[in-house]
Amino acid sequence: MTTITLRPVGNGYSSMWPNQYPAYGYHWDKVDEATADENSTYISLGSSGELNDLFYHGGYTGSGDITEVRLKVRGCNITGSSSYSWWRGILRIGSTNYYGTQYSYATVIPYTTWTWTWTTNPATSIAWRWTDIEALQFGIAAYNGTGGDTTRCTQVYLEVDFVPAPGGANVLSGAFF
Repeated sequence: MTTITLRPVGNGYSSMWPNQYPAYGYHWDKVDEATADENSTYISLGSSGELNDLFYHGGYTGSGDITEVRLKVRGCNITGSSSYSWWRGILRIGSTNYYGTQYSYATVIPYTTWTWTWTTNPATSIAWRWTDIEALQFGIAAYNGTGGDTTRCTQVYLEVDFVPAPGGANVLSGAFF
């Protein structure tokens, strides 16, 4: 089994979270680090309502059978006065968003890494293909209740597990956007 990690290299279809720290640059460069930097760079959401942020990755051309795709997001809720806030992972395939399980919170939570797993492509319900991986976007959706919550996200990445084809070449390739 081999695992590759795909990190954001560009903003995707939607960049709806209203804040980023530092204020310069792009949303993707606030969540692309290999080691989470917590409050050094992040995107944040302080308003109520569901907002999505999606990202492009650098791409990967591989051979072999993909067994699992995992979306990982590291974030926190730093105020927690609302009675109801949540977030969930997103895969965007074609023009459709596919959401992972929704995690709810009503109190302050420290930085935590959440994981959403897909063993098949949710658009087709069949095994993942490398062309599916190359074309997808990934990200995070969040909803803050009306109690003044502030949600931060500091890291987003995709892990792909696969069994390499015998003698197959696996090569990192350029960005797909």
